[in-house]
Amino acid sequence: MSGTITEKVLGSPSNSFVDVGVDLLMGHDGTASLIIDRFYQDGGLIWDTSKILIVFDHFAPPATVERANIQNKLFEFVINEKIPLKLYEGIAHQLLLEDPKVGPGTIVIGADSHTTTVGATGALATGIGATDFLNVLTSGEIWLKVPESIKVILTGKLPIYIQGKDIILALLGQLGPDGANYRCLEFHDLTDDGISMDSRATICNMAVDLGAKFGLFSPDDITKEYIKKRGGNWQDITPDSDARYQKEIVMQVDELSPLLLDPKGQVVSVEKVEGTKVTQIFLGSCTSGRLEDFVAMDKIYKQHSLSSYIKTIVIPASQKIFRTAIDFGYIQTCMDAGAVVLNSSCGPCCNIDKGLIGDGEICVSTSNRNYAGRMGSLKSHVYLASTLTAAATSVMGKIADPRRFLS
Repeated sequence: MSGTITEKVLGSPSNSFVDVGVDLLMGHDGTASLIIDRFYQDGGLIWDTSKILIVFDHFAPPATVERANIQNKLFEFVINEKIPLKLYEGIAHQLLLEDPKVGPGTIVIGADSHTTTVGATGALATGIGATDFLNVLTSGEIWLKVPESIKVILTGKLPIYIQGKDIILALLGQLGPDGANYRCLEFHDLTDDGISMDSRATICNMAVDLGAKFGLFSPDDITKEYIKKRGGNWQDITPDSDARYQKEIVMQVDELSPLLLDPKGQVVSVEKVEGTKVTQIFLGSCTSGRLEDFVAMDKIYKQHSLSSYIKTIVIPASQKIFRTAIDFGYIQTCMDAGAVVLNSSCGPCCNIDKGLIGDGEICVSTSNRNYAGRMGSLKSHVYLASTLTAAATSVMGKIADPRRFLS
């Protein structure tokens, strides 16, 4: 069938409805625990435990008795049903990226909206709620409307001060938070040197924050090399030359400047708010915390220490990344500069773990959402930024343009 990547994988034209088999189902301790009672009430049977992954990443480890009890209930369920478990090994979406079962053309469903992250590998990935999670858990299938696709072509040469976060923020500024509602954002990398897999993951992660059902990169040589190194099966899945798109956008990446999403939900240039004082920096989350981000931190922290009286929290996205960052000396660099490095988890991103902010605090975060109360107090304020911008800000103690620190 002629069509977009989504149409070809789902085997049907846009706006039709399909029941499709799921290649991998993910749930975490913040969501999967919600279905246990109903599962047993219905006398449920799991369709295929080899295609399910449960990750403990939100309460990692639990900070309250309530969360410990929630996690223990899920722990017992996982043991009883013999479901694969990743216990405090990292954030679910990063662990999916590292999973050999995930790749071009696979259908990945997760009980978390940012499952779109693994679209970086060419997978069709999306998030669902607890009720749908239970249905997939027992049936192995999901009912979907095939979305229309928006083709996003990235061209030009990526400047050293621009990361995937800046690219997706630029697109958010162009389309708005509902500009891709129930669409697939299909990215085509035609840049001079190619967008890294880490930056692609960041871009796909936030596709859902533009309303997208899926966000994915058309698989290319960069994807193929990543799949080869990680292990897994390669499928050559690309859109047809006559595929029809709802819209086509061309983005010249060398024309971008460092961007922020401000607490009001507006995408602004760093220059516009440069000098705003902050109290905390968070470098991590499923949007960030990958090896490329540690390279970025290293570039700035090798030469500069953190500003006095600013809290800087660094959280690697997975234990694998943590170990690699240790091996390359990046963790030592962060600590020497004055940052605190914590175990791989969601951290303060979802207002449930370590590193929350209080009344009146201003945080610059590399995460994906900044509505009131997302990272703590309803009276706090959060700016979203790239790792380079956040690291530069932690040195200055106020919002800073990373171009100040990069030759």
